[in-house]
Amino acid sequence: IVGGVYGASKQVVESSFCYDADTDTWSEFPSPHQLRYDVRLVGHEGCLYAIGGEYEKISLKSVERYDVASNTWTFISDLPQPSSAAPCAQAMGQIFVCLWKPLDTTVIYEYESRQDAWLPVTELKRHQSYGHCMVAHRDNLYVMRNGPGDDFLRCVIDCFNLRSRQWTALPGQFMNSKGALFTATIKGDTVYTVNKMLTQLYSVEEEAWRVKKERAGFPRSGSLQTFLLRLPRRNHDIAT
Repeated sequence: IVGGVYGASKQVVESSFCYDADTDTWSEFPSPHQLRYDVRLVGHEGCLYAIGGEYEKISLKSVERYDVASNTWTFISDLPQPSSAAPCAQAMGQIFVCLWKPLDTTVIYEYESRQDAWLPVTELKRHQSYGHCMVAHRDNLYVMRNGPGDDFLRCVIDCFNLRSRQWTALPGQFMNSKGALFTATIKGDTVYTVNKMLTQLYSVEEEAWRVKKERAGFPRSGSLQTFLLRLPRRNHDIAT
């Protein structure tokens, strides 16, 4: 866990924390040089990437990389524009970030580690009200966002194939007047879209929403991010 705020005045958290699932313990590790919140943290090839974020209500474009082996943070190439809570995903061994520009333009960039550069991959123009997130499945990137105007309760999806370089519009889903899309993550062939009121599932293989498996959301205040954590199996028959 890197970054964040606490208290009514939203003081920036200066410490970073690591959870060890095997020992069920928390520990601290060095924080990035630039304090930040609403930051995207991505793990890739033995390193952590702290991408963008905010500090004192100012969006950041700086990016830092943490080398787990050497226990050190270093600055790498900045994002093309300042961005907080930038949607990120990994596909085909690369990191991709999805940035939104005015006039409803979404641009996807790829981080090229050998050049230490963010290279533009594609852009898409779509009307939207607010919010967007991105997940990866095999060689596809799925960008999910809230529809425009009165359609803001509808989660719409566009798929970009990294091999063909083609966009495809996929079926959307209304969030049943219970709040707009906040975040999404993927497990297997299922995308979990989450907000404060509900969790809805989208099947990548079937290209369809699983409305019958609608589940509760996460009704807490503040920012919301989702991720997957594999916990070790424990023998619950042994008294502790």
